[in-house]
Amino acid sequence: MCPCQVAATCWIIWLSRNDIIFKHKSTSVSKLISDVKAVSFTWIKNRAGLAEIGWDNWKAFNL
Repeated sequence: MCPCQVAATCWIIWLSRNDIIFKHKSTSVSKLISDVKAVSFTWIKNRAGLAEIGWDNWKAFNL
């Protein structure tokens, strides 16, 4: 896992924690994993400027 994926994982866990505490809303593990994939894809694609990274390949990656 690259540092960006670690940061994205921490970020999504933090947001989920805030939802639980402040909004009394829980999230499934599969939703958390999906969110981590989406955020890390967006961050890496925008930061690295890699046009060859496709969403279909990225979301197929098994965490």
